[in-house]
Amino acid sequence: MRVPLDARRNQLEQIPWVESASVQRILPNRLRIELTERTPVAFARNGKRAALIDAHGVILDRPRGEDLHFPIVAGRFGRSAARPAGKRMQTYEEFVKDVELVRGGSSDRVSEIDLSNPKDLRVVMTAGWRAPTMRRR
Repeated sequence: MRVPLDARRNQLEQIPWVESASVQRILPNRLRIELTERTPVAFARNGKRAALIDAHGVILDRPRGEDLHFPIVAGRFGRSAARPAGKRMQTYEEFVKDVELVRGGSSDRVSEIDLSNPKDLRVVMTAGWRAPTMRRR
């Protein structure tokens, strides 16, 4: 009964990989804790280093020993969950959805996206992708 539930929830949500937490008391002597993990969607390049980034723009530490394949997003990204680069990552998510609408599976060929200027995206696609052709009628 002495465990402050809100304080524990706040502590858990300070962990970078935790998106949200729920802490409940189950009487007489138990706690139920539910965590929602952040899901990385890309590598964010800050200078020479690349870190994982989620859809909300929160920078995540890369797990050791994992072989991960994500596109690289370039731009200015902070490490703080309090000030994420959510607007830039929203632009990234919209681009990925749009490229999938044009040709299914094309988002797998996105290698790098420069999000420095959201009005002028610069995208590098891997070999084998061709823009759709338009036929005159």
